[in-house]
Amino acid sequence: MPLPRRPAATLLRCLVLAIVLVTIPPARALASTTQTGWMQDDPSVLADPMGTLERMRLLGAEEVRFGVRWYSIAPNINSHRAPRGFNGSNPASYRAAAWAPLDAIVRDAHAVGIGLDLDLMGGTPLWATGPNPPHDGKVHYNWEPSPSLYGQFVRAVATRYSGNYDPGLRKTKPGDPNDLPRVNFWSIWNEPDYGPSLAPQGLPSNLRIDYAPDQYRHLLDAAWGALQATGHGRDTIVFGEVAPRGQSYWGVFSGMTPLLFLRSLYCVDSHYRQLRGSAAAVRGCPTTAAGSRAFRAAHPALFQASGFSDHPYMRWYPPNREVNPDPTNHLSTADYTSLGVIGQLERALDRLQGVYGSHTRFPIYDTEFSYITSPPKHDTSQTPWVSPATAAY
Repeated sequence: MPLPRRPAATLLRCLVLAIVLVTIPPARALASTTQTGWMQDDPSVLADPMGTLERMRLLGAEEVRFGVRWYSIAPNINSHRAPRGFNGSNPASYRAAAWAPLDAIVRDAHAVGIGLDLDLMGGTPLWATGPNPPHDGKVHYNWEPSPSLYGQFVRAVATRYSGNYDPGLRKTKPGDPNDLPRVNFWSIWNEPDYGPSLAPQGLPSNLRIDYAPDQYRHLLDAAWGALQATGHGRDTIVFGEVAPRGQSYWGVFSGMTPLLFLRSLYCVDSHYRQLRGSAAAVRGCPTTAAGSRAFRAAHPALFQASGFSDHPYMRWYPPNREVNPDPTNHLSTADYTSLGVIGQLERALDRLQGVYGSHTRFPIYDTEFSYITSPPKHDTSQTPWVSPATAAY
């Protein structure tokens, strides 16, 4: 459940990932007045938006997170060329049928009276990916996604759900009774510190050099600009959505530890000193003091967003305990952001703001979380797993 970040600060919001929904609402627990109940179950919401959202509301959810995958709406996703004349910023350039499932979810959430957090994920159409993906017989939908084209996609989604867009007329018409409801909560990408979500993690010319943070910085810039330009500047906009663990060598498709990712995102070293010289240049960071002074203005989301989002999954131990070193890879947990060590994330965020003279103290949104309580498991022999059949029961 949500917990306060500090007694006098904004809240730490924690989402419980609801896989199995029941129809009988439990008694409400006494909780802090700053807590917000969250749920996410994308397959069920897609299959039965109204029924699922109503059950979530009965269970006490006030917000629902839903992942909007770029390739679920984009045309020609398996082609390396976008359709002729395609304008990615215009909702009318996309097929109405591609929008229909999301339109239904937005309408039904509004009708039920439940908030909606749209996580604008990857799943990049091939025409928006970078060159030279691995030739391994697989399709790599998240290979070097184009920030400018992603920004166009975000602008199209944000325009459609601005509260002023009539899908029948396929244009913005403020005050029209047929306008789609407004969405006012947005998340940018998903687990960019994890190779299957954003690749390559390492620089192609030297995979030991972190590259995903530079990619994400530009994706975030593009999304932020698109949301500002479409009237969503006062909405809740969170970034990060990081996985809580990683490896010492991330290569192409593995993942780096979230605090290493975060430091690189803000262009500082392990001692929170601004990068300089070749170490900065290779990571897309300012190489001079003058460049660092312009960093806040160049990347406003890193300092002005509503908060930072984390996925603080725990594994085999009590939820307030993270074993150090990690028994699966023998890596120090000093750069982890799981629930047992989430204070490390809080301190890192504050230090990063201070490096650039900012006094922002980001609330932490725990937008994905689950914890297995039965049967108990306290060893690393096999990752706890629930079969799809059991989860769907």
